[in-house]
Amino acid sequence: MQVNQPQGGDAETSTPRYDTIVIRGAKGETVPKEVDGGEVVAWSRGHELAAMDALQELVEDLAAGNCHQPAHLTQGAAEALNLMRRRRAIGWDADEPEQPPADWKTAVARAEATARLVFGAADPDTMQAIDYMAGLMLANEPVAPSKWTHDQPTQPGAYWIRGNLLQADALVQVELVDGVLWSNLHQVNTEKRYEYGFTIQQLSEDFEWLGPLAPMGGR
Repeated sequence: MQVNQPQGGDAETSTPRYDTIVIRGAKGETVPKEVDGGEVVAWSRGHELAAMDALQELVEDLAAGNCHQPAHLTQGAAEALNLMRRRRAIGWDADEPEQPPADWKTAVARAEATARLVFGAADPDTMQAIDYMAGLMLANEPVAPSKWTHDQPTQPGAYWIRGNLLQADALVQVELVDGVLWSNLHQVNTEKRYEYGFTIQQLSEDFEWLGPLAPMGGR
């Protein structure tokens, strides 16, 4: 439940409260229309809530990039996980924002304001934790995402590649060797049995590149 705690008074509800109730041993098929004075607006049968834990683990792995999936799947999982967390904190009113934040500072300020709304005037330790997390987020602004391009890499790093008969997007490493950029890419595959690969200049211009990717931590 999200509440505001006014000075010297009772808590005032600032957003609709949603409670999840799990009932064991029900005999009939009738769903109550009201519980504790509130309207029942949604329900699920069986163990669907318990099953959600496994699904969230998968989404978290995808969002963290642990499953070696294409970048667009990782991004989609991250957006879904973000929406799940916002709805858990705020309720079904937490739809995707109509206008995305113009910059990182605006996004952090919005997240901080939401956290303060959710917790209200809670204990000082909670408010200090919110301040700390906001500062940490501001200090770790992510690198702006790159776009797919036919322009070949000009610096070392990890890159997604596609095109030129590759059956699926692949992640490759570009390294600087004796002043020349090399990649473990072999025109149509990235298998290591073909030795290290080719120089960037030797690769087909039909490849599309996405990168260089930011290291873990956003830098």
